[in-house]
Amino acid sequence: MQKYAKLALNIAREQDKYVVLDADALWMVQNDPKIVKGYSKAILTPNIVEFKRLSDTLVCRGSFLRYFFVTRYKSSREFPPTPLPPR
Repeated sequence: MQKYAKLALNIAREQDKYVVLDADALWMVQNDPKIVKGYSKAILTPNIVEFKRLSDTLVCRGSFLRYFFVTRYKSSREFPPTPLPPR
């Protein structure tokens, strides 16, 4: 199934389309982050648990971590993001 998800993502990228990635797609990004690297029209929507898993796996410090916060919480009124504990 991930083979087809990657294919769909590649087609969307070639056609310069926006994509929203959630749930299993975030797991796919966690395991193969290069599929969204540099793709500004890929919108990642992790919940707090998915965010923690992504940040732990990708060792997201600096700009990548800020990208996730902006992507997820920029327009969200759910709650302010809780800072991740120091490693």
